Amino acid sequence: ITPTILAGVEGDWSWGSSSDSAAGQFIIAPPADGLIYTSQAKLTWQATLRGRLGVTNGPWLFYGTVGAAFARVKWTDISTFLFSGAPISVTSSDISKTVTGYAVGVGGEYFWTPNWIARLEYLYENFGNVSVPFGLGPQAGTLNLKDVSKLRVAISYKFKP
Repeated sequence: ITPTILAGVEGDWSWGSSSDSAAGQFIIAPPADGLIYTSQAKLTWQATLRGRLGVTNGPWLFYGTVGAAFARVKWTDISTFLFSGAPISVTSSDISKTVTGYAVGVGGEYFWTPNWIARLEYLYENFGNVSVPFGLGPQAGTLNLKDVSKLRVAISYKFKP
């Protein structure tokens, strides 16, 4: 925009395996009648497409960023109903969804040579609540994907000086 105010668009994609699980039981008649369940949520990849607006000060660039966020969620749920200690009904659900939300953040970059750049960035992402199957029958549970925070460190090489 000016020699010291920069604007741009940035996209990123990352994959990995971040997961959380819960297990429990609901006993109707001790010691062996009831429900046993295991649920697991796994994020397999995440991506953002964001605008950036920043100010330069010597070799430093300080910026804010805002845009769309995407994540792939895999949900697994297994429920077993026990009668006299023996499983009489087992249900399982295994679904995958791509969810969308928003990302906002701030960061700084330092150009320590004309080609090498170091970056520190904080991103907040919010995907809201995701409906997932849960338990015996057609019930639905809620997976809370609000308040996803990331602190990222990067080193980049710029091919044109």
